[in-house]
Amino acid sequence: MSIVSQWKVEHNGTVYEAGVVITGLSPAEEKGLVDQGYAEFVDHIEENFPLTGEAFAKLSAPEQKDVLEANGMTPGSNAAERLAQYTEFLEEQAGSHDGS
Repeated sequence: MSIVSQWKVEHNGTVYEAGVVITGLSPAEEKGLVDQGYAEFVDHIEENFPLTGEAFAKLSAPEQKDVLEANGMTPGSNAAERLAQYTEFLEEQAGSHDGS
C-alpha cells in the first residue's frame, strides 16, 4: 500500500506537493502522516492518483521507480528515461479512456 499527500507536506526535509505519492517511509511514518491527516492510504496509485508528468519529474529517483513499478514497468536507469516511460504510460492511459 502507498500513501498520497493530501496537502503540501514537508517530511524529513523533503517537500511533497498535494496529490503526490510519498515513498521511502517506514510503515510507522506512513501511519503517522495518515493519522495526522496529511496523507491517505491508496491501494492502486495508477487508478486513484495519476500524477502529471510535471509532478512525476519532481519526484526523487526512488519515488519515480516506485511509481513505475507500481504501474507494471521496469524503471529506466536515469531520470530522462523514467520521465519518457511515465509520459508514454500517461498517453496510453489517456488513449484507453477515450476509446482509442
